[in-house]
Amino acid sequence: MLKVSVKFMMLSVICLLMGAAPFQAKKWTVEATADPEIGPNMYVVAFPPELGGEVIEMSILSGSYTIGFNTVRERATLIEWEQEVSAIEIMGMSTGPITISLQPDTIGRGFYEPDGGEDGRGYVELMAVFRIDFDDTELQKVGLFSPFIMPAFESGIIHDDGVLSLTAEGIGDLLGYPLLFSCIATTKIKNIELN
Repeated sequence: MLKVSVKFMMLSVICLLMGAAPFQAKKWTVEATADPEIGPNMYVVAFPPELGGEVIEMSILSGSYTIGFNTVRERATLIEWEQEVSAIEIMGMSTGPITISLQPDTIGRGFYEPDGGEDGRGYVELMAVFRIDFDDTELQKVGLFSPFIMPAFESGIIHDDGVLSLTAEGIGDLLGYPLLFSCIATTKIKNIELN
């Protein structure tokens, strides 16, 4: 499930990696992008037993996201999220390319613990609603329509090496049955902006 924009470039990233000022600021925003070389980036979708119980893995081809932090109030806000995910087959029918983003006109909200995490500079928890877009030309026959809306809970750690690792778990409704999904997103912090 990622998009993150800001323009406080090299100096901020260097400061981040060296443990300097950005984490001492009251408010800051990070941009992070998916990086398969530093860790897994994938979704796992579990269909309800009543609909076959199939479990499908989907690779995140590209993605980025923006999270805002308020260290005084210990709040976090998921501002943007954009991912391109590999096409999969469900019951023999293709989804075509899949795009996952925040539900329009919404943001994710949650908490930020500056001293949280075992080996990082902070721990974050967020609740958000995601929109999954795909080609439903064939899948409409089995009641799967695009866009598919799915609320999710996310948690993650900001590591000392500039990696932001997130996991997400969500549940949606498919023909009255629960459709479960989980996500692992391993991303590299690209930009930091002090607010």
